[in-house]
Amino acid sequence: MKLNYKRTFLIGLAFLSISAFWQMYDNIIPLMLQNTFGLGETITGALMAADNVFALFLLPVFGTLSDKVDTGFGKRMPFIVLGTLLAVSFLMLLPIADEKVHLPLFIGALFAILVSMGLYRSPAVALMPDLTPNKLRSKGNAVINLMGAVGGVYTLIMIKVLVKSGDRPDYRPLFISLAALMIGAVLVLVLTINERKVKAKVAAEVAAYEKENGISEEGAALEQTEINKTKTEEVANEDAAATKKAMPKDVKRSIFFLLASIFLWFTAYNAVTTAFSRYTKVVWHLEGGGFADCLMVATVAAIISYIPIGNLASKVGRKKTILFVDEIHRFNKGQQDYLLPFVEDGTIILIGATTENPYFEVNSALLSRSIIFELKKLDKEDIKILLLRAVNDVEKGMGSFKAEIDEDALEFLADVCNGDARAALTAIELGILTTDRSEDGKIHITIDVASECIQKRVISYDKTGDNHYDTISAFIKSMRGSDPDAAVYYLARMLYAGEDIKFIARRIMICASEDVGNADPMALVVATSASQAIERIGMPEAQIILSQAVTYVACAPKSNAAYEAIGAAMSAVRNNVTPPVPTHLQDAHYKGAEKLGHGLGYKYAHAYPNHYVEQQYLPDALVGTKFYEPTEMGYEKQIREHFKQIKVKKNEYN
Repeated sequence: MKLNYKRTFLIGLAFLSISAFWQMYDNIIPLMLQNTFGLGETITGALMAADNVFALFLLPVFGTLSDKVDTGFGKRMPFIVLGTLLAVSFLMLLPIADEKVHLPLFIGALFAILVSMGLYRSPAVALMPDLTPNKLRSKGNAVINLMGAVGGVYTLIMIKVLVKSGDRPDYRPLFISLAALMIGAVLVLVLTINERKVKAKVAAEVAAYEKENGISEEGAALEQTEINKTKTEEVANEDAAATKKAMPKDVKRSIFFLLASIFLWFTAYNAVTTAFSRYTKVVWHLEGGGFADCLMVATVAAIISYIPIGNLASKVGRKKTILFVDEIHRFNKGQQDYLLPFVEDGTIILIGATTENPYFEVNSALLSRSIIFELKKLDKEDIKILLLRAVNDVEKGMGSFKAEIDEDALEFLADVCNGDARAALTAIELGILTTDRSEDGKIHITIDVASECIQKRVISYDKTGDNHYDTISAFIKSMRGSDPDAAVYYLARMLYAGEDIKFIARRIMICASEDVGNADPMALVVATSASQAIERIGMPEAQIILSQAVTYVACAPKSNAAYEAIGAAMSAVRNNVTPPVPTHLQDAHYKGAEKLGHGLGYKYAHAYPNHYVEQQYLPDALVGTKFYEPTEMGYEKQIREHFKQIKVKKNEYN
């Protein structure tokens, strides 16, 4: 996307008009106050400061009004046109008051001008950002400042040419030339820039650019819809709470210093500009518009530098900031959402590091805009390299201690740290710092020293992350696969890492039902009893009870028939129209049921041989559907035989 320089120069005409006026105001008004009306430095300074005092109140008011008011000519244009016309009208009263030495008229006209200028200063300054894409505003601001400098140069040239020597020169020609410039600039602006059309055109240009670069509004809308769908009530509450919170202290501090620097700069600038014309007359003895030559040099230098500095600012000042957030999972949903718009518009390049699974802990909106890099734990050989560097490297390691590590100690540490470089380096550092030197003057890290420093094997296990889920998955699959050894190993691994025993017990109960089921109904009984027992006994003895339950479930005959049955039944309920319950099975325990036909024809099973009678139980639409199919494993084999027998005997009786 490129800046439309022609359009920006035309937009800058409003600022050119403002700058031309202020150049005159800062240099000529003090001379008139002192030379014509004989006011002292203090009163003159106070009057010259009035524009800043007025600005404190007027600029926010008229700026806000221009934000809210929208006419056929746009938001800013009506204020710019009206303010210019009023300012020019009151401006022409100043030379008349100066000629007649009429101080009240002069002061009144001056204040009226300041109010008029306040009317359109904020809208004029806001016009460029309104009509310029966000990414191009640094360049646009350079053009606007350049136009302002041109307006200042124009006024300085007019001062040089039109202001004659003497204490009371005729300022009327200067004021007329200034009025002509202001009206001419605003007239060209109005005729060439249709604020509403340009704004729509800029919006279309931005949309086309975003579409070309894969950032469509439709995609953004759909994306936002998905974000909104996934937000829970809790997240929404967190967002609301986060919104209500004040901005961070560091942001407040940055804004404070930024505003303070602007305030101090303008204080010094205004002090220089408003006193410069008088200074050159008193100190340098320059007459008439002679002081304009000095200001011309500074202004021309500014003009030459504005465009290059603007281009530099767009490249350097708008460089993307890399924000690295360690342990990003500790940010709540509201805090993570706060980063989203800055990631989207490119203000920051976000790098988030987490020891947790990002799909569990990081907002889906951030994940969709991110590339996920999974850092694998180091293997044994990598750890050995790190340990050797730590021992031998003089600059980055502990080579200056003249230590040596035995090969078996190196192998041991590389093995027991389980891919954790921090644990390995901590152990080697402890070993070097606590081991005495041998007769050869060196520190020898033996396997005994290494084992003492490491204390115990480092277990890679976190209760909420990938290791937790991977271990419990292996635990369940080992029980399902009838491998009691593997099941007990993973049980021990979880217990060693401090896993909640109640959580383990719940998984055993689930497995007893899902994977054993009716092949051995006692599996669920054992698992449930174990769950109750561990709550009464606690660790460490609870591990024995858990081991009993785990080995029983692992060794029991397996059947997932109950699991498959409920799955199939749920699918039938979910995917089919719910058929009515057969009439003979409907409730007949209330008065009037018989009249409705409810319960008629029902056969009481206990009244038949083997407590079985063939009749329809499923709805008509599902007759013949099989959900539960007993296997040939364990007790389910007996169930199959039982059904065969009662159905055969039923036929014999019939």
